Amino acid sequence: MASEKRHQELSGICDFLHGVCLSLSLQYLPPPWGDCKSTPIDSEFFSTYSITACRIDCETRYLVENCNCRMVHMPGTSTVCTPEQYKDCADPALDFLVEKDNDYCVCETPCNMTRYGKELSMVKIPSKASAKYLAKKFNKTEQYIGENILVLDIFFEALNYEKIEQKKAYEVAGLLGDIGGQMGLFIGASVLTILEIFDYLYEVFKDKVLGYFIRKKRPRRCQSDNLEFPENPTSPGVTPNHAPRVPVTHSGVTRTVSDSRRTCYLVTRL
Repeated sequence: MASEKRHQELSGICDFLHGVCLSLSLQYLPPPWGDCKSTPIDSEFFSTYSITACRIDCETRYLVENCNCRMVHMPGTSTVCTPEQYKDCADPALDFLVEKDNDYCVCETPCNMTRYGKELSMVKIPSKASAKYLAKKFNKTEQYIGENILVLDIFFEALNYEKIEQKKAYEVAGLLGDIGGQMGLFIGASVLTILEIFDYLYEVFKDKVLGYFIRKKRPRRCQSDNLEFPENPTSPGVTPNHAPRVPVTHSGVTRTVSDSRRTCYLVTRL
């Protein structure tokens, strides 16, 4: 709800009797945000929709249909109810309409309306000075002025009016934007998670399965990198790291394999 006050230039002169009021403008939202009535009134008596006009129009049609007459304050050209008709038909019909047949007259709140808060103040007139002035002005006696003269002055209590207006808290565009943003966030996160799972499975498959076949097809060969021969075996304090030499013949070569280190040593005769 938003409230605002605007300046409105109004003026009035207070003489003897005056009334004051404050203008209040109300604006409500139509469906689906609110439940006010924004369409014109369908009536042969009133052109502007209001709750009072809707109620009077409904009661008038109800009495004409059931009693074939109308009340004195009701609009239309139908015959005014006689005292007998009022007692026997009109009054019971209106009571029944209010108490039991509430669905017949459904008057919704208008989307735009203006209310006036009324205050009334009065003083006794005329005073002696004003009675002489008015008697001389209208060429009447002071007694006639006191019995027949009334001064009425109506003006606004303040030189502004208050406006209360309903605003849409959540529109369709905002709703769709929020839904789309949330869906995009969750769908994006889900897609990334699925891709990460596939990537993980691919790495596992590559490491376990393909690596197994690659190692199985690779031929075994002796590693000669572990052969260590000292540059000068006869030097003092140097102990050879290789296995003791085995006597060989001139025509043969002996290969000694150490099971603990799985290293091949090639031994030849010097």
